[in-house]
Amino acid sequence: MNGIPTNLSEYKKYIEIRESHLADYATKSEQAILFDAKTSDEYYREKFDKSEDHVTLDRYRFRTLFQLDRDRILYSSYFLRLAQKTQLFTSQNMLVETRLSHTIRVSQISRSLCMGLRLNQDLAEAIALGHDIGHVPFAHRGERSLANWLNKKIGYENIQPELTIGDDLPVLLKIQPQHREAVRAYFTLGNDPEEEIFMHGRHSFRLLAIKNKEARKGKFTRQVLFGIWRHSLSAKQYDSIFRYKTIDSENNICEISGKDLTPECQVVRYADDISTILDLVEGMENGFVSAKEIQDELNGFAPDEDYLGASIPQLFYDFSRVNVSRLLTYFISDFIGTNLLRLEQGNGAANMSLSERAEKALNILRNITKVRLHSSAPLSRGDKVSESRIYALCDWYDKNPNHLILDIKNKMKEPEFPYVLSQNEFDRILLNNIYKYSIITDFISMLTDQEVRRLSEPL
Repeated sequence: MNGIPTNLSEYKKYIEIRESHLADYATKSEQAILFDAKTSDEYYREKFDKSEDHVTLDRYRFRTLFQLDRDRILYSSYFLRLAQKTQLFTSQNMLVETRLSHTIRVSQISRSLCMGLRLNQDLAEAIALGHDIGHVPFAHRGERSLANWLNKKIGYENIQPELTIGDDLPVLLKIQPQHREAVRAYFTLGNDPEEEIFMHGRHSFRLLAIKNKEARKGKFTRQVLFGIWRHSLSAKQYDSIFRYKTIDSENNICEISGKDLTPECQVVRYADDISTILDLVEGMENGFVSAKEIQDELNGFAPDEDYLGASIPQLFYDFSRVNVSRLLTYFISDFIGTNLLRLEQGNGAANMSLSERAEKALNILRNITKVRLHSSAPLSRGDKVSESRIYALCDWYDKNPNHLILDIKNKMKEPEFPYVLSQNEFDRILLNNIYKYSIITDFISMLTDQEVRRLSEPL
């Protein structure tokens, strides 16, 4: 064999040796299942049996399905566009975090957590790299603006029965009650009645699994897709099922559900939360939150304990890019130490968490970030303008669907644009408002900050 797999048996032996360091509770590559229900063995048997040249075969015989997922995301146009979407601020005259820099940090933290817990780093990395590709331009403000617009059009929340006339009557008030759940499910994908009308994790999954220009429907693994879809939710919200019909599947049904939850998925969820500490650092650098405010919120938190040669309160107060690594290390070390024994005792992925002390601290920091940096009050005139652009552009496309079709067709001519619609789908935009709203959501979420600015300029 000379170390180079030439058939399925040799490939499995090669991967087994390479993953021999993983713990028993880690997700092994042989457990990977594609969205269309194909197993790893079935997929690779087909590749080894049907590949006619070494160049084609070399694409597969040294990589697992999780690594293939990672690379499909990493080299996609979806991923490339993250560099031109801001993470937190949209109008500051200085260097700012982007969705790409945030994603890289989540990936790095995920790999660190997996290393300490002996989990599958390839699986966690694939989830981390894909978790934000469906995020709306202009940071959290853009997402909130799109969600507000979509909710107004659908009436997903706070339906008011007294509204009986007018062009702006929500869709759910225009249809019979027995059909409303079908409309909700169309937008939320799963069966979770508590889900919001727009969630970027779910939308990232939708773009990869259903709206992928490269037509790889069914080719991502369920473990990666589930991790992307549910990456920002608590374990109690994982029991959701999504089914999708695709011609790429022999049985015509693709499905992911809570059974696809892995420890690596939970790792990415916490890595994403831990990385929001960088949002606070950026907030302090831009003068929107102060060390004093953080100290006030953390007042009385673990005053007598030490960590890494500093008192824990001082560790949390010392926010700067130079020193933030110590705080990140605190949460990473706590997560590994808290879950190592749990996993070894067979408690499973759903029970993973930080220690009670660290969970409390992270919740305090997340709340500061949410209230002071993600709040409804705009940080500046520029942020307010950016947020309003999303809403205005959605409204414009709703009232002028031919312009929506024209703009999508123009973008589709660009080789790096990852989205494609057929002529039949374009025709549906003019015939079905529900479908039109979903296409507007798709299109807006894929645009960069600069593209939204350009498209929302007066004609």
